[in-house]
Amino acid sequence: MSFPHIADLILGLSRDIVSAWIEAVRSDPRIHSDGDLTDEGLRNHIPFLIEEICQILRAGEQPQAANTREGRVHVYTRYHQGYRARDLVSEISLLRLLLLQNLTELMINKQAKGGLRTNTEIARIINTYLDE
Repeated sequence: MSFPHIADLILGLSRDIVSAWIEAVRSDPRIHSDGDLTDEGLRNHIPFLIEEICQILRAGEQPQAANTREGRVHVYTRYHQGYRARDLVSEISLLRLLLLQNLTELMINKQAKGGLRTNTEIARIINTYLDE
């Protein structure tokens, strides 16, 4: 099942999600590897990750190696920036929480069409993408 309307809504919130994510990463006491990065260096692939998730939602696909390129590039980049694995997991966890929170808000405010099943399916796709 494809979710183009919800993909468009999430993409429209992308700047806000990325800004909130940067703030969350910077204030998370568990994350230490971000200290040498500018906000732009920290942000680098996150907008593209969100865009790729939205492409998957729009196309009605399931996340897999063939359609999660940006996620792999992000991990590769962080590795070369000296990120510790634990910090990367925490960083992705914060992105997951923000995406799911925004999805829920869209559903509650009835901006996104669909009910609990739609929310659950989209949350599953987001989780699978970030786990991939």
